[in-house]
Amino acid sequence: MTPASGNRASRRRQAAEQKAAQRRMRRAGRIMPAPHPNVRRASEADRKWFAAHPWRSHYIRPALPSELPGIPGGRDDIWVVVRQVRPGMRLGAVLTWAMPEPPPDYEALAHALFDTLSEHAAAGSPWGTRLNLSKLFERAMRMASGGRA
Repeated sequence: MTPASGNRASRRRQAAEQKAAQRRMRRAGRIMPAPHPNVRRASEADRKWFAAHPWRSHYIRPALPSELPGIPGGRDDIWVVVRQVRPGMRLGAVLTWAMPEPPPDYEALAHALFDTLSEHAAAGSPWGTRLNLSKLFERAMRMASGGRA
């Protein structure tokens, strides 16, 4: 096998894994089948961000206009917490941040926020459910000190 064919096989395998993950997420009702071009732009920007920050597995960024179906564009209070599962596979969780300053973007907080939002979604909590910030920051501090949260 030549290096080029090994790379092609790896890309095919990665694409098959991504399609399988997307099918599972569609069945769970968590993904839209035809993404807006801004979704692709956001995904590419996320890929570049993680390539530039290989020590991170989570980060917080503002949502792009029209990136999220059903949420009007141009809102500066909509943020996305991105988790890189592995290079090439990322998940996002959406939140409204109604504070004057943007959410602080450090690994432990982004990780705690992603996990908390995922737990709320899995429990069927409606969009707009308020998070307890003191519990969120406590969870982030436990993660930052190497504990489980």
